[in-house]
Amino acid sequence: MIDDFFRYDASSGLLTYNYDGIHYELQIRHIKSAVVNIDKRIFLMIVENKRQEMLVGYSIFGKCLFSKAVPDHYKFWYLSPIDLRIACTGIDKFTEESGRSGWWFMINIVNGEMTKDCWAY
Repeated sequence: MIDDFFRYDASSGLLTYNYDGIHYELQIRHIKSAVVNIDKRIFLMIVENKRQEMLVGYSIFGKCLFSKAVPDHYKFWYLSPIDLRIACTGIDKFTEESGRSGWWFMINIVNGEMTKDCWAY
């Protein structure tokens, strides 16, 4: 899912949007999903490069803030634009012994660090 705020050409990797009367163009290949939070002036993307997924954060003004790999033993599942969290699912026996494999991770929007928060359903 790409948020309606953006226009994305997957073949060229060109992401375009308008904010506060200014037109922005960014070259970002392999975006799987993206969300924007105008209040926090940030957008988040799940990008797949060379078979590795990355969480990438950009300021609304087009500056790359961070790029982080998926937490160990998980894969990215779903981005939440409202509270800036990312849901992840477990991929191996080390994730959880409770039988629940989906977790929300809070995202620090300054550096992209992800902190395990609560179960994702």
